[in-house]
Amino acid sequence: MISKGFRKVIVQEIKFETDNVEFIIPRFYSPSLKKYFEAELPEGYKGHEFGPKLRSFILMMNTQCRVTENKIKSIFDTLGTFISIGHINKVTQTIPAHILCEMLKAKDTAIEKEENVHVDASGIKINGIPNYLQCICNKYFSWFDLLKDRSRYEVVKGLIGRHRKLIYILDEWTIQWLLGRMK
Repeated sequence: MISKGFRKVIVQEIKFETDNVEFIIPRFYSPSLKKYFEAELPEGYKGHEFGPKLRSFILMMNTQCRVTENKIKSIFDTLGTFISIGHINKVTQTIPAHILCEMLKAKDTAIEKEENVHVDASGIKINGIPNYLQCICNKYFSWFDLLKDRSRYEVVKGLIGRHRKLIYILDEWTIQWLLGRMK
């Protein structure tokens, strides 16, 4: 038998395992200030018990695959990763600032692109407290927001965005309309 070299065969595989990442953080003490100083954790790890890949996996499973929080917990239990359902819920409910900013820009762009926008608010109780779930949509997007009241002011703020100031235009048409309505 004569050797004819090798042939490459690539097979995709996936690996699920818990990866506990340890950071050794330099720490200093200032006797004059009577205070400790520490280096910061890398971006994505600050302020979290769980790493960015684990949090991304939770979001992907919950939003794209429609897997419930209980089932996600079961997956992590199988892997030996200790995470509570409460923490999984916190991950699914917390939107990072940079993603929220991008979502608001997308909403503004969708509203500018299509002038026909539908708005509706339905009553909902959360822990016995009345709130309103507002839906703003057109053919490009749907946006849901939780409101404390159902006033016109809240509807307009939802349309223009909470980050913008309301500007009222008092022109001749508005004055005539107001005068006609007051009679």
